[in-house]
Amino acid sequence: MLGVYSESLLAPVARASKLLGAKRVMVVVSDDGFDEISPVVPTKVFEIDEDGKEKRYVINPADYGLTGCKNEELAGGTGEENAQLALDILSGKGRRTLKAAVALNGGAALYIGGKAKSIKEGCVKIIKAIDSGAVAKKLEEVKAASTN
Repeated sequence: MLGVYSESLLAPVARASKLLGAKRVMVVVSDDGFDEISPVVPTKVFEIDEDGKEKRYVINPADYGLTGCKNEELAGGTGEENAQLALDILSGKGRRTLKAAVALNGGAALYIGGKAKSIKEGCVKIIKAIDSGAVAKKLEEVKAASTN
């Protein structure tokens, strides 16, 4: 999964990635100018599957039950502040819009990587992993292993 800053780059970047050996490719740009899937506005997608079949579509956050998200909640800060924002999300807390962004982009990555049958299924898997505490538990395991 790749993000670009302009809709005009969707197809060329996807095709170049395929030529470079990617099995499946998804390139995205959101209507609010982000090079990722936005939880606030629709995102345009260009996808190429294993067989070389190309398709264009739009990911609308509302179709995933994600409404009321706000651009201002996506703003980051210093490295320390951003690390805390990430920890808050991974522990099931934090800004609703950031969690939605993580779910959408993570869900798309699971889909394009073949670990989910659809973006929606991947999104649900990400949300369940966060809400169940599985992500926070895994983070603690990684921390423990890295300090030993």
